Amino acid sequence: MTIDLDQRLLLQICRCPNIAKARADHSNPCASVVGIQVELGDKFQLPEPWNGDIVNAKLLFVSSNPSIDTNEAYPTNSWSQKKILDFFQNRFHPDRNWTKEARRVLSKDEQTYVERRVPYWDETKSMAKDAFGRFARPGFDYALTEIVHCKSKNRQGVKSAAKTCFNLWMNPLISLSDARVIIVLGSEANQMMSEFLELDGKIKFHRRVTLGSRERIVLFLPAPGSNKTRKISKVFSDSERNEIWKALNF
Repeated sequence: MTIDLDQRLLLQICRCPNIAKARADHSNPCASVVGIQVELGDKFQLPEPWNGDIVNAKLLFVSSNPSIDTNEAYPTNSWSQKKILDFFQNRFHPDRNWTKEARRVLSKDEQTYVERRVPYWDETKSMAKDAFGRFARPGFDYALTEIVHCKSKNRQGVKSAAKTCFNLWMNPLISLSDARVIIVLGSEANQMMSEFLELDGKIKFHRRVTLGSRERIVLFLPAPGSNKTRKISKVFSDSERNEIWKALNF
């Protein structure tokens, strides 16, 4: 099987060397977030590299970390390389079965779907539509990633692991991406990304930010589900929205 650069990076993140280091050394900055899944044993859910076509998607959402859902059919070390790649690259593909309408996750039985919709997916879909000015296809027009790729409960261990995870994976990930606009969601992600990128997190619109050897627009918005205004058409000025639209559609 021929492995492309993005596929190689995806698998490297899934098999992050810091997992073994964190298990062996409790002083490791990743020890807390890795230790959350200690009771899962060989059912340890792999770090989540990204979801969708990271190479070609014009919009990229960045949040703090993925959460754990033990009811979901989700990659573990027992999964084949081909299956892992398909899951993350085609998670929202309408011809795959990993999600139902890009809203509900596949159950562990890999036959049925969890009834509860994923609110984060619903809201990023709405945000993407607002940004593009048209229907935006999840996984195609936009992709999703995180600062800390290991799964957590209530963000436990995320803060301590953030700098290590960012330094190891963010630059190679962004370098692969053609995203012209990056939307950072939530106060935790805002604090981390603004510090790591040396940006003022109080300013919501940043133009000409060089990431992965190219200039991007970086937006800071509140987390989905919060009580803060986060709709692009309400947060940004007409000229800023026009810049976003042009970046995404041309």
